[in-house]
Amino acid sequence: MSKRKFALLLILPSVIFVEALLFYPGIYLFWLSGRKFHYLTSEFVGIKNFLTLFADNFFWQDLLRSLRYVIGSSAIFFSVGLVLALCLNRIRRGITFFRGVIILPWVIPPVISAMLWRWMLNSEYGAVNDLLLRVGLFHTKVTWLSIPSMANAMLIFTDAWIRIPFVALLELAALQSIPKDLYESAEIDGASLFQQFIYITFPYLKYVSALALGVQSMFAIRTIEIVQVLTGGGGPGRSTELLVNFIFNNAFLNYKYGYAAAASVILLFLCIFFITVYWKLFKVKL
Repeated sequence: MSKRKFALLLILPSVIFVEALLFYPGIYLFWLSGRKFHYLTSEFVGIKNFLTLFADNFFWQDLLRSLRYVIGSSAIFFSVGLVLALCLNRIRRGITFFRGVIILPWVIPPVISAMLWRWMLNSEYGAVNDLLLRVGLFHTKVTWLSIPSMANAMLIFTDAWIRIPFVALLELAALQSIPKDLYESAEIDGASLFQQFIYITFPYLKYVSALALGVQSMFAIRTIEIVQVLTGGGGPGRSTELLVNFIFNNAFLNYKYGYAAAASVILLFLCIFFITVYWKLFKVKL
């Protein structure tokens, strides 16, 4: 047996194990989506769950809110993360300290972050209202989590706040890998800072940007703990309920496992859609 075949034989068990972890849950999800459960028994119903799902107004409302949630959060965490990375890249002293400070929101568990922001946004004793009243920007207390539009905005902000450090550090690593002589040559040729960013910096950041947006968008679209803690699972009313809450409620409160699985298939395709869009947007070649 050649060394190549022997090496492939050694890694074969690991490959099989990883592939099983990747594909079995997906196959099982599609199997569930075609069944209707009656306590311990189930029956095959084909695409009936999907037809019922597409006729459900609650599904479309939650899907639309989820799209707004992911797009809004992505726009904030990517733009702020990129600006932070550009600023950190110009710091020569204390870079380790600033890295440690910036990474804090990311290393804190999302549940703890949501609890922190719920306390800060409390209309009676929250730090945000207190600060705004002290500086004179507001003259009355704001009920941040009781008004649907404000509650949705706070959910997006909290999610973005958690994800900014990951993007910033990833972009910073990519910035520090760019050869310095490219910028020196551009300065000699009279290129402005904007031109240097467009023609030198941005091309080096395309792959990392697509990766950061893809990974964090997948995390954002399946996030449930922030909504559960910050708005009590979708309040006020159902105004902040997302698709992942819709899936959770149907699966574990209403015991409609097949119906929830059908909604999960839609969630899976949404993840694939966002990744494809980012890859096309940044013209990343695999």
